[in-house]
Amino acid sequence: MASYRKKPVIGVFRHTLLPSSETFIAEQAAHVSNFEVHYFGREVGSGHFNLPNCHTIQGHSKNRLMQRTLYTITGRSKKLMQEMKVVSPVLLHAHFGVEGVYALPFAQRLGIPLVTTFHGFDATRNITRLLKAGKISYLRYISGLKRLIREGDCFIAISNYIRNRLIERGFPPDKTIVHYIGIDISRFASDGREDDGRTILTVGRLVEKKGTEYLIRAIAKIRSEVPDVQLEIVGDGPLRRLLERLTKELGISQQIRFIGTLSYDEVAVHMKKASIFCLPSVTAEDGDAEGLAMVFLEASASMKPVVGTLHGGIPEAIHNDHNGFLVPERDIDALGKYLLILLKNRELRKKMGEEGQRLVKMNFDIKKQTQYLEKIYKNII
Repeated sequence: MASYRKKPVIGVFRHTLLPSSETFIAEQAAHVSNFEVHYFGREVGSGHFNLPNCHTIQGHSKNRLMQRTLYTITGRSKKLMQEMKVVSPVLLHAHFGVEGVYALPFAQRLGIPLVTTFHGFDATRNITRLLKAGKISYLRYISGLKRLIREGDCFIAISNYIRNRLIERGFPPDKTIVHYIGIDISRFASDGREDDGRTILTVGRLVEKKGTEYLIRAIAKIRSEVPDVQLEIVGDGPLRRLLERLTKELGISQQIRFIGTLSYDEVAVHMKKASIFCLPSVTAEDGDAEGLAMVFLEASASMKPVVGTLHGGIPEAIHNDHNGFLVPERDIDALGKYLLILLKNRELRKKMGEEGQRLVKMNFDIKKQTQYLEKIYKNII
């Protein structure tokens, strides 16, 4: 059947298809125009996606846990290999380094190239801490990393920061390139008029790296000057209960709203209504850092000023004093200072929002970026 297709097939490889936080993978694949995209992975995720052409290791057997465990240990799946042979992809594109290690043997058995995109933790997290995490997939990643470096065909970094980290780890500079995934600007486009003058929005998993604790503490500091300030926290994660407890201890429960996980379109609605977007990311104890943080681009497309930290690839999305402000990691006073400046100055919010929208249109339009990705595919094929 593969011979009757009008377009060659690209295989997107990710263990979970897809976690709810990984809209960027689905959006990139959806904008591919010259190839037919098929997804290959371990299992279908519970995210807000209805992905076409999904292939997983799981058959109709009741013993799915055993299938999952065997695949994670061995990296092999006859079912997945057979489905790949039927579909006949001309290239596999693995997202995250862990998946790159698992995808490499499949690509080599098919005789096709492998592209691996590195998004953050897979290039920044301390190897020793990955070992201590005890996850089988991490152990396979560490043991297979040298082979991936040696035999992978192309390594895509989502920012210059990630590329530099990969090269420090031994990746060949001539095969390691930067490609910004980009965002669907039309989905977030706004004229800024929905700015209510008091709402600060943050979006992300509630984990150490996102620095949500420092934003909550900054809100407590500025509340006396802006009594009606509101912080909306979109996302969920292991730190939620601790953060909810912190808001009560600081006496600002009325100022903080924990919204939970939302779909991509629902996030866009909240972006448009907010006055400021803030994500004060920090380097986690295990070294994990932001590759870029796509939400800054979404906020800029929504014509919102953004506040972030001098951290990871964030300075590639925030040009300080132009589309927002950059502050040192964990600096609550600086965070509060710049949030106050923006809350009190509507014209500055408008000016920075307009500059952010221009920046995104110039460098991060997913339609243009995916066209560039397809050129990368064609050159490698």
